Amino acid sequence: MSSIRLASALAIGQSTSQRPSINTSHHATVLAGLAPSFSDPLGHYMDAIQTYVAAKSVVVLNAGNVRVMPTILARAGRVHVVDSKGQQWAAPNASFERGNPLTYSVSAPFDVVWSNIDVTEMDIDDVRQLVSAVAKLARDAIFAVTSGHGVALLEQVVQSKHVDVDANVAVVSKVSFALADSSEESVVAVWSDRKMPLIWRDSVYTGKCAIMTELYTAQKAYIASLMALDRPTSYVEVGCGTSEMGSVLFERMAYTVGVEINPVMIELAKDIHPAMHAHPRNYLIEGNALELEAILKRTMPADFWTSTRVVAILMNTFGILPEAIRQGVIDQMIDVAGDDGVVVIGCWHSESFRRGVHEYYMKNPALVGDNVTLDMCDFTTSDLWVPSSKYESHWFSAAELKRFVQAHAANGYAVSTHVEGIGIFLTCRRQRRADAASTL
Repeated sequence: MSSIRLASALAIGQSTSQRPSINTSHHATVLAGLAPSFSDPLGHYMDAIQTYVAAKSVVVLNAGNVRVMPTILARAGRVHVVDSKGQQWAAPNASFERGNPLTYSVSAPFDVVWSNIDVTEMDIDDVRQLVSAVAKLARDAIFAVTSGHGVALLEQVVQSKHVDVDANVAVVSKVSFALADSSEESVVAVWSDRKMPLIWRDSVYTGKCAIMTELYTAQKAYIASLMALDRPTSYVEVGCGTSEMGSVLFERMAYTVGVEINPVMIELAKDIHPAMHAHPRNYLIEGNALELEAILKRTMPADFWTSTRVVAILMNTFGILPEAIRQGVIDQMIDVAGDDGVVVIGCWHSESFRRGVHEYYMKNPALVGDNVTLDMCDFTTSDLWVPSSKYESHWFSAAELKRFVQAHAANGYAVSTHVEGIGIFLTCRRQRRADAASTL
């Protein structure tokens, strides 16, 4: 049986001051020491990946993020992509095939397999079969994963004695290069003037859409119900937009904090809610949610950290975040909430996606950049994709949301979900000892 090596330093959320390095032992190349660095999200990390695949033949299983993969494989030799949906990108070195990546076979091996296949929903036997199949395609294999759970599954498989493979394995966190896709072009630039944010606010918060009004009313009541009875409570919202929740909570909270990557949203929030903006304990901060804890430690006074912290991401903010950064954002929120705080992930519910398409998206073409038609909707996965504007949105099930916090649930956090209208809320908080004992 061949030796398997896993670059476990690539687990999501880990950081390192080391430069990316290349390990050439065991007759195969393994990426090592490439943990995410939020101050330099592409930099050395991307250069090391590009160097790793330079001049090599690469087979890609599932196209993955078609805006990022061309950059990753820019220096590769021959690239062949197998994708179940036939997704493609423009690159002279790439060919594309619509097919099942799980059953793909080759007569002559490639140098590298890059797998974008999501392992987070697989059981351990399925992951074992995937790793074995991938190893037959090339000498070296890279698995791009989106969560710590995915890393753990792969670690468990490749460190076992039940898989006969010849490839060395590296696990690469998508978080580390997601910022390039999640900032200037796909998030901020689209909302770079006041028009789009105001269209969004008008469609959700002004009573023009009944299903959104119902959800917003329930959301306000639920967040207020989470305030601690015996100590000051602060409210932190990730992707606060025009800070509608902050505007109704700022007089009741020790602090209200909105963190928003788009400066236009911040300025609009100040203009629309002048009383909130003038309040000495309200903070509107421009910043990236992947750096949430560091931002708040730099900005907030000491007594903020002694208050109970309700940390929320609401409406469809989580659904329009790039998939690759969602786990990192949730992990940051849990860190900020601390031992006695609460994290709330409020989303639009997958079971109401069809209703949302007809009652919201189709009635607000200016919001998504085009008239929404049914062929833009995947009702199986609850995804909307508008090709002309590149607007995309995902509506979540309870099971999907729970996967983002399952590692924390295993470490003493209580997790619950409930549905309000078209919305679903996941709440996560560390269990007190008495509460934990009662569940044993």
